[in-house]
Amino acid sequence: MRAPATVEAVLTDDPRVAHSLHGPFAIVPVRVELVNGVRTRVPATVLASRPEAWRPLLPSTRVRVEARLRPARPDTPDAAALSVRRPPQVVAGPSALQGFAGGLRQGLRDACGGLPADARGLLPGLVIGDVSQEPDSLSAAFRATGLSHLTAVSGENLAFVLAAAMPLARLVGVRGRFLTVVGLAVVLAFTVLARPEPSMVRASVMALLALLLAAVGRRARGIPLLCAGGTLLLLFDPWLARSYGFALSLSATAGLFLLAPGWQRALAERGVPHRVAESLACTAAAEAFCLPVLVSLTAEITPLSIPANLLAEVFVGPATVLGATALLAAAVWPPLGRAVAWLAQWPTDGIVAVARSGARLPGAAVPWAAGLAGSVTLLAAYAAIFLNLAAVGARKNARKNTHKN
Repeated sequence: MRAPATVEAVLTDDPRVAHSLHGPFAIVPVRVELVNGVRTRVPATVLASRPEAWRPLLPSTRVRVEARLRPARPDTPDAAALSVRRPPQVVAGPSALQGFAGGLRQGLRDACGGLPADARGLLPGLVIGDVSQEPDSLSAAFRATGLSHLTAVSGENLAFVLAAAMPLARLVGVRGRFLTVVGLAVVLAFTVLARPEPSMVRASVMALLALLLAAVGRRARGIPLLCAGGTLLLLFDPWLARSYGFALSLSATAGLFLLAPGWQRALAERGVPHRVAESLACTAAAEAFCLPVLVSLTAEITPLSIPANLLAEVFVGPATVLGATALLAAAVWPPLGRAVAWLAQWPTDGIVAVARSGARLPGAAVPWAAGLAGSVTLLAAYAAIFLNLAAVGARKNARKNTHKN
């Protein structure tokens, strides 16, 4: 069913262009606020046949369109999809903050403009989650090797920013609660710059709660902080309960808090170097918690995910730091931004090489049952592995006790 309607909506993310057999079209995340004069507030996606009319629009822009409403895809948090054939009527332009952030994002895209296609598409994704120029073949390689999370800006990127901003604030003399205010401002500014994707919003809310707790002399604990942040977000926006991105972000973070420390200690006790043990434990823990959610969506598992992430991690830090430097440099002097982006392409090419080489290997993606059946089957496999490991441990302890006696 495709019901015609006059819709007023606010853009919640940047438009991106996709291609079909009928030509290019724009995919635009929006928040619908009026339908035929009736007020509402629900997420939706505009599918527009004239992408050139949508591409310049920034988040927070309010538009009016003549659309046909149709059911949303089940793997999205949307209430509906809107098919639009005519250009939008702009009712109100973007906010000043979104305009400034849009200028910074465009500056980074321009700085990367002279790079090869893979680096040009990937570098903005690593820094600010902008995948508008990422080649489809590279996106497919990332999915096959479990590296898609690298362009979903979240807690790791925010940690990089705070790690740079807070010492700088202390260096110029900021102390006490003013330091907390600086931290809050940095978190909010980076969220606007990187766009409020589910993983970014989850990381930002947790960072805000941690900063507020630190300001009153309380120590933030991982799992309570994660639960509090997730609950607050769901109360504010219940539609997040339908978002795979939100579920994956919560799952990965829970894995890092619950499993990674123990696995890291176990690896270190077996002589694995500290840095390798940390990387392996964090990657495996996040993967273990995310996989039951992923298989329900993708109907496949990626055995190469852990080795691919370990190899790519060598390049992620330098590429992200240089990419962030290029963004700031481009805002001051564009030629300097292009020079730094040229340097950043080398570690970025390392990530691309890992993804494309891994995707070409046999067995990079193994078919699995989809939907709830796939998740339940995988959880059953987890339970079998856990029980087997527990039985092995019990036998070892029994033998030790026998030798002692």
